[in-house]
Amino acid sequence: MAEGMSSSTLLWSAVLLAGLLLFAGLAAYFSLGETIRSRKWVETPCTIALSQMNRAENGRLYWNVWYDYEFAGASYRGQRFELLPYFSDDWGEIAQLVDQYPKGKQGVCYVDPSNPEEAVLSRRVRPVLWVLAAPLLMVLVGVAGLSTSRVQAPQPEPLPPVERYREDPFPEDLEPDPPRPAADGRG
Repeated sequence: MAEGMSSSTLLWSAVLLAGLLLFAGLAAYFSLGETIRSRKWVETPCTIALSQMNRAENGRLYWNVWYDYEFAGASYRGQRFELLPYFSDDWGEIAQLVDQYPKGKQGVCYVDPSNPEEAVLSRRVRPVLWVLAAPLLMVLVGVAGLSTSRVQAPQPEPLPPVERYREDPFPEDLEPDPPRPAADGRG
């Protein structure tokens, strides 16, 4: 145990760490699930209506894109590049996207057939999702290990059977022990 830390402090620290890992892992799990689900979305022609670089209030750069598409006879406008919000601190990366998707360009987007208002330009899986999924795997392996390796306290061996007195061990007619001679030798 770390010097100066009580066992309850260590326990709560471990619980907090496990909770954070579980939260990160679940977030990645659901994001990966959404990404996998999007593999069934329908590839649909679209036209880029707006493509520009913007700066958020926190100073981070983001790419603002709008694209028009038709699905099942209705017109829609999408704004999502990927399933996850796309931010970057790299000006060159955003500028590359603006150049790759200029206003008026004909391209493809991927439309959710069960909800045609939901569409994305890219279905790629970002590497950060795999990094976030690793803690979930660690928590699941730990829980599985704990649940399968329960250490049971050793069971004591049973005591041998006690012999039962066949007769009353304290009969009332028992003679008292004779007096013992005193230690000084007198009578």
